[in-house]
Amino acid sequence: MTPASDLRRRWVATLEKHAPWLLAVYLLVLFSATHYPQDLLAAAPVNGTDKILHVLSYALTAALVTMRVRGLSPGVTIVVATLITIAIGLFDEVTQPIFNRMYDPLDLAADLVGAVVGSWAWLSIRRAAAEAQQA
Repeated sequence: MTPASDLRRRWVATLEKHAPWLLAVYLLVLFSATHYPQDLLAAAPVNGTDKILHVLSYALTAALVTMRVRGLSPGVTIVVATLITIAIGLFDEVTQPIFNRMYDPLDLAADLVGAVVGSWAWLSIRRAAAEAQQA
């Protein structure tokens, strides 16, 4: 095993070990940001840029969720992680009106795209680290 592959393996193992805390902190930040009252925001986002933010935010959420899903085939892992992530996104969307924010089904669609991308990306990273360890 090369020093670089050992470092990659340890990096992946460390992130997966700390994923529950990372996910909890990240969700607190995410929910705080998405529930900040709309009338207190300085400016509305440029048309469509909020969907990019949704994809990126939920890709990270899904990657953190995927870190905790183990022992399943890659396809099932993506489905499970995506369902968990979409449940988080749905909760986020339906509770926003309480804080004078607007529910947008297109936000949930962007969350779905991010969830699939994030879970697939983390599985790819995990697989690359495992293959490097075996080499």
